[in-house]
Amino acid sequence: MLNAISEYRITFNKNHVISIPIEFSQLRGLYNITYINSYNYDIALGKCITLSDIFDKDTSYIELINKKLLNEINDALNEYRYNYYDDEVEKIKFIYDDQAFYIDDDGIVICFSSYEVNKYISYFIELKLLFYDYKEYLSRYTIDNILNYDN
Repeated sequence: MLNAISEYRITFNKNHVISIPIEFSQLRGLYNITYINSYNYDIALGKCITLSDIFDKDTSYIELINKKLLNEINDALNEYRYNYYDDEVEKIKFIYDDQAFYIDDDGIVICFSSYEVNKYISYFIELKLLFYDYKEYLSRYTIDNILNYDN
């Protein structure tokens, strides 16, 4: 028998921008699997918001974020006390253009589904990147439509 649940929440809903992460979990079966996907939309423009929309077009945002995530993922693996080898973590291509993320009031949250980071982690990991820490790299779109909620 396979039991699964799905949960969602609305993490941002301001200025015609909405962000909804959805978690899918298999609770019983051969392996526990948790998958997270997110939907970030600008309803006024009728478009899906991607990571490339969040950051300035001249910014190597993937490289910038990967540097921060490498340390945080190592910390997360240590915290969860899973066996892993440093060279396994070094080989991970952390984020990519269509990486799952959602928008929060003070930043974006990068999401990794179970087993995506390490074969021993059977649940998802979320790593928050604060807008404040990346303010010089944010796009005009982010500044006007996500950080400026007065409209």
